[in-house]
Amino acid sequence: MDEIWNKVTDIWNDITRFLDGIDLSSIGSDIIRGLANGIKSAASRVTGAIKDVVNDAIDKAKSLLGIKSPSRVFRELGMFTGEGFAIGIERMRSMVDKASTRMINAAVPSSVRAFRASVANKPP
Repeated sequence: MDEIWNKVTDIWNDITRFLDGIDLSSIGSDIIRGLANGIKSAASRVTGAIKDVVNDAIDKAKSLLGIKSPSRVFRELGMFTGEGFAIGIERMRSMVDKASTRMINAAVPSSVRAFRASVANKPP
């Protein structure tokens, strides 16, 4: 039995000496640093892929439209886009007016609105 106990003790001491030589804090730090670097690398590749797609789309548009000087054609497209945006905003004006009225009605008590209406309807 003593021999078994001595063997178990020797094994336990070997394991403890082995673990004493390991810096778990450093290992954890290295793992986190590796993960962060991997994420940064992947983000960089995604950004590069998006840039490639956009550049390919621009090149394709230039080719299809026969554009030699993109500034003129894309300037016109930009003006049309801005014009469309302005038209859309103008068409939404009545909706904004109605929403504003609803907000005022919600914020001002009905008794104040009734008083204002009665004062507005009386001749001077």
